Amino acid sequence: KDKLLGKGAWGEVYEGRQKSLDRPVAIKILKSDLTQDAEFVSRFKREAEILAKITDDHIIHVYSAGQHEGAYYFIMEYVEGKPLSSFVDSGYKFSTDEIIYVAQSVAQALNAAWETPAKIVHRDIKPSNIMVAHSSSVAKSAGDGAISILAAKIKVMDFGLAKLSASGKDATIAGTIIGTPKYISPEQGMGKTADIRSDIYSLGIVLYEMATGRIPFEGETAVSMIRHHIYDTVAVPSQFNKDIPRELEDIIMKCVHKDPDSRYASPAQMLEDLNGFKQKSGLVHAKNAALDATIVSGAVRRKQTARNLAYAVIALVLFLIGGFIFYKNQPPVVKTDSSGTTGKTDSTGLTGLTGYN
Repeated sequence: KDKLLGKGAWGEVYEGRQKSLDRPVAIKILKSDLTQDAEFVSRFKREAEILAKITDDHIIHVYSAGQHEGAYYFIMEYVEGKPLSSFVDSGYKFSTDEIIYVAQSVAQALNAAWETPAKIVHRDIKPSNIMVAHSSSVAKSAGDGAISILAAKIKVMDFGLAKLSASGKDATIAGTIIGTPKYISPEQGMGKTADIRSDIYSLGIVLYEMATGRIPFEGETAVSMIRHHIYDTVAVPSQFNKDIPRELEDIIMKCVHKDPDSRYASPAQMLEDLNGFKQKSGLVHAKNAALDATIVSGAVRRKQTARNLAYAVIALVLFLIGGFIFYKNQPPVVKTDSSGTTGKTDSTGLTGLTGYN
């Protein structure tokens, strides 16, 4: 019986074996309720064909797709290893070389998908969709048997969330799934169309987490997390990691800019800066991005402070006006002094004599 490797929103993944080539494969079987829709099945077939044509070494290959006894499935490359999320969740301290290595690998995968005629966008880049893969011939870290990131192959998984824009139609297998709140781009959070710059934003958040040990925004709910991505400026990584190289910080801040037009326009541009950093030849596209972000963040804070002050003044004025109107509208109060004289107190507080006992 095939071994269950995992379960997800799509269905279940099993380890199998392709007899014709005598090699292990991963078999993703989609949930039956997803395949009841004829339009979904049509998209599934079309997107499976497109995904199968991507052969980049940093993407989990899709060998084939089909239907068997009413169940729809993908046959995919099987790799050993563990997701990047297992490193992140364990508090692993990533070196600068490891961060750059992961960044280059994922950017290469995104570039390969984006350069296809279908212009494929992943839409859910996160640590659990990035596999740190190894084989029996790959060196392991000394002592604890952990996978050596620099000796492993980094592969992006689950391009099934791809949004295909070649026809200009919203042909998305995942339906309402638009990303993961911790890593989602502002435009995805607002329900806008996602393009390759959305993937670059999500990759930037992943790199931020690798560099600082934390995500830039915390929220008690998915909605609050998404609101942070939409409205709040990301604090520079050096605020939490004083040892981060300035140029790496620039690259990360270029990725996570709120405005898509101010991010890298493509993974190719990002790769150019990553290679420039690694080869010590300097950055081309992200120079001073961290400084610019700090300036923008300061300006945003000043605007927020001014706006909050204005709101406070307006609230105080309204409170005083309301209090004055309430006071003016109070009915006269009849008073009797010790001499037996009665009078009415008007809204001004003055008492007028009205008679004697």
